[in-house]
Amino acid sequence: MSNIRISNIDNYYSRLLPNDLYQIYRICINNLVNDIYSFDVEYKDSDNLNEKVRLIYNAILYGCPELFFIKQDLKTSYNGKLVFTFENKYNRSVNDLNNELNAELDRYANIVNAKCNTDYDKICAINKYLCLRVKPSSSIEESRADAYGAVILKSARCEGYAKAAQLLMQRCNIESVIAIGDADNGNGLYPHAWIKAKCNNRYYNFDFTWNASKTIHNIPSLEYMFIDDRLINIDHYEKFKYPACNDESLKYWVLNDSILERRTDLKKLKIVPYNNNYFGIVKTNYEINDYEYTYEIFNWLRSYYNPDNYGTKFDYTYNIKLGLIVFYFLNKE
Repeated sequence: MSNIRISNIDNYYSRLLPNDLYQIYRICINNLVNDIYSFDVEYKDSDNLNEKVRLIYNAILYGCPELFFIKQDLKTSYNGKLVFTFENKYNRSVNDLNNELNAELDRYANIVNAKCNTDYDKICAINKYLCLRVKPSSSIEESRADAYGAVILKSARCEGYAKAAQLLMQRCNIESVIAIGDADNGNGLYPHAWIKAKCNNRYYNFDFTWNASKTIHNIPSLEYMFIDDRLINIDHYEKFKYPACNDESLKYWVLNDSILERRTDLKKLKIVPYNNNYFGIVKTNYEINDYEYTYEIFNWLRSYYNPDNYGTKFDYTYNIKLGLIVFYFLNKE
C-alpha cells in the first residue's frame, strides 16, 4: 500500500461530477492510493462516455496533485463495464517518490509558515521559490506536468508549476484551484494551467509559469500575481467557471502607487532592494511605441532618478499586454 494521502478529495472538479460519476471517481482514488492501477467499474450508461470520463480525469489530474506519478495519457475502455488502466510514469516506487517530494515540500512550507505572517507574504514566498527553483519547459515529457517534475527535477511546464503551487499552498493553509483552459503568449493559443488562490477572503489569479519565464537577473517576476479576471482574461481563457477574481487592490503596481498616466509619473516609481540589486514596476495606461521602448525609457528614468546610485548596470522589460515596465538596477547577479 502506498503512503499517498489526498488532501482535497472533494475538490473543485469532483464537485462538478453528478453523483454516479462522483462514485466512480472515488473508486479510482481508493484504488490508486492502494497501488491498484487496473480495474473495472459497473456502469451501464454509455452515452457521451468520453465526455464523462474526461470529467472524472479532470478531478483526478487537476484536483488531486498528490497523484503526480500517474500518466496523463489515461486509458479507458468499455465492455459493459468501465475499464480503467493507469500507469506509473516514473517506473519507481511510489512511496520513494512521494517521500522525496513531501520532504522538499514540507521543508519549504515550514520556512514559509515560520517567516510569513500573512497569506499575501506566503504566496509571494511560494512565487519566489517556483521562479528561482523551477526552469520553465515546453517538453511533452510526462514528468514536466506534475509537482515531482517541478520540485525535484526542477523543470516543468504549466501543469507542473500549478500542481506544485497548490501542494505548497495546502501546507500553508491557502485555498486554491488549478484553472485550466487556453492562453496566448504571443504565438497563438495553447493549453494552459494556472492558479486561482484565496487571500484575505478574496480570490486572485496567479500564473507562476509565466512569472518564472519572466524572471531575469535572478529577481522573481511579480507580473502575474494577484491578478483580477478582467486583466488575466486578456490572454488567459478559462475552460470552466471558476471562483470570480474581481479585486484589483493587491497587484504590485496598485499597492505601490506606480500607475503612469504620463511619463512624469515615473517620479512615483518605488525602487525596491533585492539582494545586491534593485527593481521597480510601473503600469502604463498608454502603449509605448517602439522608438520610446528602444531609445527613450532610460532617458525618462534619468530625468527623475540617477540609476547609477542603485547599480552599475541598468535593464528593463516591457509587458505590452499588461502595460508593465519592470526596471532593474544591477550590481551583482
